[in-house]
Order: sequence, then C-alpha cells, then structure tokens
Amino acid sequence: MGRIPHRPGGPWPGILLAASVLGSCLQLAPAQTPVTIVLTPPSPPLGGGVSLAPQPTPQNLQSCSWYRSATNDGNSRILTYFPAPPVQNNGSAHTGRETAGPGCVLHIAGLMLNYTGSYTVQIQSRTSPGLGSVHLPVYEKLAKPTVTPNQNQVPENGTLTLTCNTSPSADTVLWLQNGSYNTPNKRLGLSPDNRTLTVQNFTWGDTGTYQCEVRNPVSSERSEPSTVTLAHGPESARIDPPGPVNLTLGSRLTLTCVTDSVPAPSYSWFLNGNKLPQTGSSLTFDLTTLNLGTYKCQADNPVTGLTANAEIEVLEKLAKPTVTASKTQVPENGTLTLTCNTSPSADTVLWLQNGSSIAPNKRLGLSPDNRTLTVQNFTWGDTGTYQCEVRNPVSTERSEPSTVTLAYGPESARIDPPGPVNLTLGSRLTLTCVADSVPAPSYSWFLNGNKLPQTGSSLTFDLTTLNLGTYKCQADNPVTGLTANAEIEVLEKLAKPTVTSNQNQMPENGTLTLTCNTSPSADTVLWLQNGSYIAPNKRLGLSPDNRTLTVQNFSWGDAGTYQCEVRNPVSTERSEPSTVTLAYAPRPGLSAGAVAGIVIGSLAGAALVGVLAYFLYSRCRNETPRENEAPVPVYENLPPTAGAGPVAQPRSPPDPSPTYQTLQPRQPDVYEELKK
Repeated sequence: MGRIPHRPGGPWPGILLAASVLGSCLQLAPAQTPVTIVLTPPSPPLGGGVSLAPQPTPQNLQSCSWYRSATNDGNSRILTYFPAPPVQNNGSAHTGRETAGPGCVLHIAGLMLNYTGSYTVQIQSRTSPGLGSVHLPVYEKLAKPTVTPNQNQVPENGTLTLTCNTSPSADTVLWLQNGSYNTPNKRLGLSPDNRTLTVQNFTWGDTGTYQCEVRNPVSSERSEPSTVTLAHGPESARIDPPGPVNLTLGSRLTLTCVTDSVPAPSYSWFLNGNKLPQTGSSLTFDLTTLNLGTYKCQADNPVTGLTANAEIEVLEKLAKPTVTASKTQVPENGTLTLTCNTSPSADTVLWLQNGSSIAPNKRLGLSPDNRTLTVQNFTWGDTGTYQCEVRNPVSTERSEPSTVTLAYGPESARIDPPGPVNLTLGSRLTLTCVADSVPAPSYSWFLNGNKLPQTGSSLTFDLTTLNLGTYKCQADNPVTGLTANAEIEVLEKLAKPTVTSNQNQMPENGTLTLTCNTSPSADTVLWLQNGSYIAPNKRLGLSPDNRTLTVQNFSWGDAGTYQCEVRNPVSTERSEPSTVTLAYAPRPGLSAGAVAGIVIGSLAGAALVGVLAYFLYSRCRNETPRENEAPVPVYENLPPTAGAGPVAQPRSPPDPSPTYQTLQPRQPDVYEELKK
C-alpha cells in the first residue's frame, strides 16, 4: 500500500479532525477496549526499523492517534491517521521517521537509542474504540567488552577485583575463568549488575585468564583474556656461575642473580658488605685486584614484601707466569739472572731446571720473594730450560720453558768447498764459512788481505781475473769474544785455447803465423805439430810469451795439424787441431803420347790386380786363417780425393801431366768375408 497523502498545509486534516470530534459529540461514545500492540521485530536493533500493530485489527476505523508516552497526552502526539481517504496528520512528537498505514500500524525507521520508551495508540471507531500502550526497546549491537583487574599479580590470600567494561544496553554479563563459566560462591562475589567480580583469599587455583561475556537481544561479545598470577617469592636466590669463581686479572665476569619470584624482584649488589651502584639481575665487570672478594645479591619482591640473598667468592686465578732471562747465551763462568713475572697475589714461587725443582746453593741464589734466580760461574751443567711455578690458595701455574745455552767458540773455521778452487772465468762461485759457535758468529771476508763489503756466512760472486786469489773468512763470537779464520785459494781453471793462423793454405817458402788464444793466467804455452811437441829452430820462432808461432820458408814438411797446449798450476788444456796445407802451382799439361802411356799402364795394372786377386782368393780357400792374425792388406789405385794435389788457380789450364795416386788399403769385399 502506498503512503498516505500528507499535506500539512491542506484543509483535509483539520476537516477530518473536526468531523471526528463532531461525530464523537453527536453520538454516544462506546466504551474503550484495551488494545494490545505487537512489535515487529520484538527486539528492534539500533538503526533498524520497527512496526507497532494494534491487535486485534480495528474495525470501522475512523481515525487513530499515536503518542510517544504512556498516555494520550496531546503534547506527545506523533501523528493521527485517517483511513478514508488515507491522510496522516503529524503531531509535535513526529521526528520524520514515523508513518502510519492500514490497520493503524505505526512504522518507525532508523531507530535511535532515544526512541526507547512507551508508545500509546488511541483508536476512534463507531463500534470498537480502544486505547493501548507498549514499551519499545531499541537495542544497540554490543562492542567487545574489556576486563580491568585491580592487579595482575595478587599476593596469596589477597583480594582480586575484576571489572567488565561494557555498554549499559548489555542486559546480561557472565564471567569465565580459563574459558569456563564460573558462578559466585563464598569467595567469588558479583555486583548487582554482574559487572564486577571479586575474588577473596586468592590462591593458586584462582590464577589464570579471566573474561567477561555480555549479551543483549541482538548481540553477544566476549572480552580478551586478562591474565592474573599469584605473586610469590622469592623463597631463595642463587648467583650464576656458582662460586668460588677463579679468574685471571683482566678477565670479564658476569654474575647473574637467579630467583623464583612473581612479580620480578628488584636487585641490589654488595661487595665485601658495601652496596654497589649497579642494579638489575646481572653484574658485569673486569677483574682487578680492587674488586676481588665476596659478592652478594639481594632480591626484593615489591608485592609479597619477601627478600632473598645469595653470596659468592670471586678470587684471582693466577695467570701463567713468564720467565725473563738476562741473557739466553751465557759465556762460561758468566752470571745468569732469571726473573719470574707473576701476579702479586702469588704467595709461592718455585724454580725448576729441565723439569726438576732446584734449591739455592753457593752458586744459585734467590731474592727474598723468590721471584729472581741468580746463577754464578755458569757452566755446561747450568744449560737447559728454566721454569718458575707460582701458587695461591685457588690456583697453580707454571711458565713456559726458557732455554739458556752456554756461549762458546769459535775454536776453528773452514770454508766450503775446500780449496784450492779451480774454475773457469765467468763461473759463479759460493764460498761458505763454517764455524761451531754459540751464538752464531758475525762474519767478515777478505780477498788478498783486503776486507770485502760483504757479510754473512756465504759469499757468492762470478769469477773474473780481478777476484782471483786468497779468500779469508773471519768468524767473531760477540759473547765469548773469540775469533776464528779460514783461507782458501781461488784459481782460474784454464779454458780450452784456440789456434788462429794467418792462412790455412800456405805457399811454398811462405811465412805461417799461428796465435794461441788463451787466458792471461796461462803461464806455460807449448806448441804441437801433428800431435808432437815442437821446439823453436832457425825457421820456427816463438814470441816472448810463446803465444805466437812463426814458421818461415814453409815447405811440405811443415804441412799438417797445429795445436797449442796451455798450463797453469791447477789445469792443462790443449786446443783443437788447426790444419795447414802447402799450396803449390799446377804442372804443364800432358802430351798425347803421355796420355796413351797412362791408359796402357792403367790397363796393365788392372790386369795385374785381377791376377793377384785370383791368386789370393785361391790361397784363402785352401788355408784357414790363424786366430788373431791380422789380415793381409790389399792395395788398389783410387781416384784422387777432393782437395788433394796442387791448389788450382782460377782460369788455369788443366794439368796434362800424369797424376799418380798412392796405393791405399782396399776394404775387403763380400767374397773375402764369405771365405772367412
């Protein structure tokens, strides 16, 4: 059905209202019957809508008026409804959200909390006038409540008060502990509106989480858990790490006070009875001689009022001592002083030599605090390792060994490699000076009496003519003051010489000059021809240093190989052979008769060789060669070898004269091998 026409400025509402009043005046008004008003929905929410319907539905309805009160007071009239034609006349209590419809039903939209209250309807009817009232509740959707305890840590037998903070429209409040609903008892009490829960004589069983649950006809919400614990302790306390604590000076130490207490206690620290400025459960410091002693922590619970204490001893653990020797190499009959470096809290100091305890005697003396050991008239028996051992009531430590040796030497020295050393020029040589000395000596080197800039036990150099001679090394011990020397001769080993000739093919009666190229240190030079030593004569002359050989009036007898041999005190070398030949002029050419004679002679010679070969072959077949007997040489003519004979001159005619070749031993042929 559409909305009732409503024109506040028109005449219809006034006319209808007047007609209604006039009708009621002209007729006897029947008795008013009670009217029941039904709410739809019965629990309308905030912001929603609701319908208020009179029951039973009015018959012969002339008009009806709605009032926002428990009576039909005109000042609280919301509207008057006329069904025919449908007209709505708004009153002073109309808010713009109210409308009426058939059956005198009142519709309210956009409910607000202040719409909560009594509503009255007055029905004008010829047959069944009526009057009725109803209470209209407007419910808001509840927000999540919160729980506020008076304290979260409750001492034993104390009182806990919890408040549920929620909207006034919550008509139901319930309490839960650890997720279960609880009910009031002798120790659990509730306020009249159930919004406050009181727990008396608090015990361990009352600890846990508390929640409140709130409800109204349109919503239900539960708070977040609120945890409540039992405040207790501290019954006792302890300090970690447990004592006594033994640390070396300079170590960082952290002491922690541990106790079982709710809430967490406050802490105080004391050293040897004096309160320290530090607070908190932990105390950290670097150990010095000023903070050794008894430490106490005190834990105070601000809720229970209980206090617990713990104590610990912090003592110095001796660090490993060190031994300082006045010298580590002591000369014989010298004095050695050893110092034990340790903490002042070491009340015992002992000395050990080679792992065994030693006691003072005539030569071994101790200072009053035993920290210094003096050894006089030092001998071989005093060498070895020295240690000191320190002790206090809580620790014992021993130093690392300190080695002390007897300084001695050098008694003698030598140079490696042993001399004399013979090397060719340009060779690299390393001389090493060896001396038995403690401590290691310092070294000096000399060449032919002159001090060299090099130091160290080894001397390395490349051999030249400038650094040949006598080398000396000198070893000096800085502790004993002793010195030892060694010498060695470094000489040149001659390299193989070479022979240089002014020419290799010498004309007859010419002059041959041969030079022996060798080191200046070669003090002897000899000459050889064809492997035999030669001496100067009228034609063979030598230079003053024998390095140059001159052959005058060169002849066939001077041809051959020449060598020079050089010597010095440490080596002898001979050159490779140098060949010199006689160069001669070619002879005149042969005539035709001479050539024919040569041919005939050659044929005759070949026939003679054939006969001789057959003879020898036959003889060898009949005779067995004697063991180890040399074979009989066989000679044959061979063509002249290249380079033999006179030296050819450029553009010279061929030599016509016959050339005779010396018979040479012939190599055995295959037949001779088979005969064998």
